[in-house]
Amino acid sequence: SKLATRHYTASGARVIRLQNIGDGVFHDEKAFISDEYFEELRDHEVKAGDLLLASLGDNLPRACIAPDLGTSAIVKADCIRARIHPQVDIRWVLYALLAPPTRDWATSRIKGVGRPRLGMAAIRQIPLPIPPPAEQRRIVATLEGHLSDLVVANQTLTLAGRRTQVLWSSALNALARKPYGENMSHVP
Repeated sequence: SKLATRHYTASGARVIRLQNIGDGVFHDEKAFISDEYFEELRDHEVKAGDLLLASLGDNLPRACIAPDLGTSAIVKADCIRARIHPQVDIRWVLYALLAPPTRDWATSRIKGVGRPRLGMAAIRQIPLPIPPPAEQRRIVATLEGHLSDLVVANQTLTLAGRRTQVLWSSALNALARKPYGENMSHVP
């Protein structure tokens, strides 16, 4: 709440805003404040590997892992930074937060109509099962294997869709170039 638009600068420390926190993905939309003002807000500092949660918007909790931004960074209001115990795999926590049962739990606790919000008290109460570290790593590895397969499948479908559009366009252009009577040759 101590950060307003007037504090933004062309360079300096990064400001993590709601638009940076995607569903499991960090979106590199850039905003900055001066290094001097960052020092005043250092309690809200973000480091690579921190968990970032959006407390405002649709599909809460929306979360991602902070990448190495190469500079100092802070979270803005409605963006929550969490540091997870080193014996807990951050990716496990991320996937558990994005899982349908967690989203269902959070949906039942969202406040507000025009600006749906999941408050800090509710975020702190999100029930997350924490299996032993070896099991966390095994589940994360399996899940990430399936996710990479889905990424490849999605890329293949996107390419097939583009090729279909090109073929359809070519077919329509070929048909349009034929004289009128030739297009009707198959009609009895």
